[in-house]
Amino acid sequence: MLKPLLTLLLIMPIVGSSQSISGILFDAKSTAKNVTIRNVSQGIKSYSDENGTFKIQAKINDTLVFESILYKRKEIILKQLDFEEVFIVDLKRMLNELDEVILSTGQKTKAFDEKKYSKDFQKNLKSDKKQNPNKYVTPNPNMDFMAIFSKIGKLFKKKNVESKKQIKLEQLDSLFRKDLEFNYQFLTESLGIQTDHIQLFFNYCEGKQLDDSLLGASKRFELMDQLFKLSKEYLIFINE
Repeated sequence: MLKPLLTLLLIMPIVGSSQSISGILFDAKSTAKNVTIRNVSQGIKSYSDENGTFKIQAKINDTLVFESILYKRKEIILKQLDFEEVFIVDLKRMLNELDEVILSTGQKTKAFDEKKYSKDFQKNLKSDKKQNPNKYVTPNPNMDFMAIFSKIGKLFKKKNVESKKQIKLEQLDSLFRKDLEFNYQFLTESLGIQTDHIQLFFNYCEGKQLDDSLLGASKRFELMDQLFKLSKEYLIFINE
C-alpha cells in the first residue's frame, strides 16, 4: 500500500507542472510563418519561425490561440496526446477576405523585381552623386546621421506629388509601438531591420510617399506587402 502511494505522489507534480510543447503550423500549400501563438491560460505568447515551427510553455488543458492577419483564428485545448506526438496545427488562409480587399482597389499590384530595381537604383544613385556630390560628403564625423539620411531619402520621393495624404514617420512609429502584429519584433525578425535602424527605415518609408489609406484595417495585408518590398530596397541601399 505504501509503495503505490509514494509512486502516485511522485507522479502528481510532474503531471500538474508546466512544460513546453513544440509543433509546426501548416496551411493548404506550405508551412505558416510569423503566426502568433498565445497561451491564454498562462498569459504568454510565442511566434512560428520561417519553417513554421514554434515552441511555447504549456501543460494539459491549457488553451492555445493561433492568430495572424493571413490566417483564420484557431483555438485548441491541449490534451495529453498533443505532448506525446508531433503537434501539427492546420491553419486556413483568409483568401476570401483578402480577395475582396484587392478587388475593391481596382488596381493590380506588380511583382517586385529586385534585380531590375537594384540596377536602376545604382544608376540613379551614381548619377545623383555626380551631379550633387555635396549631399554625400560628411566633413564632421559627429554629424547627425539622421539628417544625412533625410537628405538622401529625398531622392526617392516622387516628382509629381499627389493630393492624397501620405504616411508620415510619426504614424509608422506610433503604429509599431501599439499594434500587436506590426511591432518591433516584426521589423527585426521578418523584415531584417536592425533595432538602431528602425527610425531610419521609417524615414525611408516616408520618402516613398505611401498612401495613408494603407493604415486602415482593411489594408493591413497591402501594408505588409509594401513593407516587405521597402525593407528589401532599404537593405540594398544601406549596404552600398
